[in-house]
Amino acid sequence: MTATQADSDLAHLIAGAEQLGVLLAPDAGEKLLAFLDLLYSWNAYARFTAIERPDAVRLHLLDSLSIVPSVAGVAHIADLGSGAGFPGIPLATCLETAKVTLIESKRRRCSFLREAVRHLGLSNRVCVVEGDARKRGLLASRQDAVVARAFAPPAELLSLAEPLVTASGILVLMCGGGGAGELRDASAAAGFVLESERRLVLPYGAEARSIARFRRRCPDCFT
Repeated sequence: MTATQADSDLAHLIAGAEQLGVLLAPDAGEKLLAFLDLLYSWNAYARFTAIERPDAVRLHLLDSLSIVPSVAGVAHIADLGSGAGFPGIPLATCLETAKVTLIESKRRRCSFLREAVRHLGLSNRVCVVEGDARKRGLLASRQDAVVARAFAPPAELLSLAEPLVTASGILVLMCGGGGAGELRDASAAAGFVLESERRLVLPYGAEARSIARFRRRCPDCFT
């Protein structure tokens, strides 16, 4: 990538993040673009993503940053089924005090994630857990927030997240453009309440997104 292209990507990333309500410092933006460069150097043989590099700022980085307002101020976040690190690594880069756990079952992806964490200087706040998110006891402690992006059907994610979230914790799902209204009954059955839903369109494109934030139900509130 040329210097001119890199400058253009950085400008689009910072401006797009601002449209999403996220103030992204230039050094954080540079780290995120370095993360993309690393991803696409691995992607030549590992095929982690089918999204072409020119679309990656929008469909990987800005898509991930769209959930920042939903987890701002949270101390411990788990990214369930992190894949190539979305949204977990962008969250860790943007939220400078949050500790983030990336949960991924595939070994090659975990190798990449560990390299990315080291490459970006995030080793003090980000850890990679290799294992099946469907197995209980994967994490040593419950998290303040669990986030997930296209890992499993939303109703299944509600069930998977329940043992990973603290009693007062939240679950943030990236539901695409279909909305989360149909998950109200499923969330109640899994011990969550749909707290808010934010609908948006990704900057520089027409991709609709719905960010659903669920909160654990207090046991005293069950009827």
